[in-house]
Amino acid sequence: MRRLLLGIVLSIGLVLSGCGKDDDTSCELGTSDGCSSGQVCELVDGEAACVQPVVIRGAVFDLASDEAVAGARVVALDANGAPRTDVAITDADGNYTLDVRVDRAGDGSPVQDLLTLRVAAQGYQPYPRLPRPAIPVDLSVATPDETDEVRVVENAATRVGLIALEGDVASLGRISGRVSLSSAVTASAGGVLVLAEVGGEARSSAVTAGDGTFEVFNVPAGSVVVSGYAAEMNVAPESVTVPSGGAVTDVVLEATADGLAAVTGSVQIVAAGCASTTSVILVAEATLEELVPGNDAFVRGEAPIGLRAGDISGAFRIEGVAPGRYAVLAAFENDCLTRDPDGGIAGTDLVVIEVPGDVDVVEAGSFKVTQAIEVVYPGATGLEIVTDATPVFRFQRMPSIDRYELRVFDAFGNLVHEDLNVPQPGGNAPVEWTYDGPALEDGMIYQFRVLSVALNSDEYRNATEDLLGVFLFEADGE
Repeated sequence: MRRLLLGIVLSIGLVLSGCGKDDDTSCELGTSDGCSSGQVCELVDGEAACVQPVVIRGAVFDLASDEAVAGARVVALDANGAPRTDVAITDADGNYTLDVRVDRAGDGSPVQDLLTLRVAAQGYQPYPRLPRPAIPVDLSVATPDETDEVRVVENAATRVGLIALEGDVASLGRISGRVSLSSAVTASAGGVLVLAEVGGEARSSAVTAGDGTFEVFNVPAGSVVVSGYAAEMNVAPESVTVPSGGAVTDVVLEATADGLAAVTGSVQIVAAGCASTTSVILVAEATLEELVPGNDAFVRGEAPIGLRAGDISGAFRIEGVAPGRYAVLAAFENDCLTRDPDGGIAGTDLVVIEVPGDVDVVEAGSFKVTQAIEVVYPGATGLEIVTDATPVFRFQRMPSIDRYELRVFDAFGNLVHEDLNVPQPGGNAPVEWTYDGPALEDGMIYQFRVLSVALNSDEYRNATEDLLGVFLFEADGE
């Protein structure tokens, strides 16, 4: 694989123009209105200012053949899986570019902001797909390109290798269409989560582009329900019949502001001295997957945009929820907390609710969150360079733990190495584990993840944060 170099030193000579606090002009956040040509309006030290745009550039390719995958749909997601960018479609060479908003430091450089990529293409497994995680993309490493007009993030984490589907791929079809908003809907048609459901299970999914259009790949032939989810809109599902190996086009999902409800509940933060607040999201039940097969201690699902409550220390309320079934999860930002999976105490069961469409408020009850396993090295706060070919991974020990399961993934989400029996050390020192798997690839980005297993049981107790433990291996130390 060709070496992918990551620029770390950021230019600090960026000139801020147009909308600083001392200027008479102003700019509109997230647009180029009020800015010089080629600039965009972002928050710089908390105030609107005109700066160089930030883009994510990368490529999508077949992981087995290394050939480009054209026509793949790529979108960047936030920590909770909600869209942060428009949808890009790869060109004939598999290349894509995503424009992304990001807050800036006083010199105009992006602050640390960790996103993941969502990629789908006909004939391929979606990315990510458990147990294949998406490796975070750190926007703070964006550097000016050769034109010095835009800041670019382009590294191993922005190159996505897709795995071809097995079995009767020729019979799989696709569904395309758009979300149409009634005049009462105030939300955007972009970023809507679209599901192709069979028997209440999402068999495939997509995210709408900024104009509301979508394309769902790899849909099984037969009767399929096409549904849509986003905050502040009620998307009416449509039933379609997908021909074997064919396509259903021009599906229109009508969205109104009718039947919306608020979801309320509370969280209890237990055994976590590192944080006093967290956040809560709703995910579509039809998309739920288990991080560890056969165990719902740590589940993941697709989160409709906007269905989140932040800065929660007890009670929470999420507005604008459409009819449907949702799992209520502690969100996945780097807040030192994860859902408490201890099955031996009350308040740790997975919470699933139904919003019927004819009530104003749905009570979700209470659930517990607990302290995450703290990453010490590498990747304690974000992407970190590692030059040791056999790095020593370190993470904080947790109380009442028998052992740890440690897994290392590459930038494509492939499991590179695992040790499911990392012993609990004595004392209070961090747990140390020396990598002894296949040789690390120069220029590749990796992530290590850890689960803890409780004493006298096989139950999982804690996990590292989804977006930490990420490192770039550079063999020559440059």
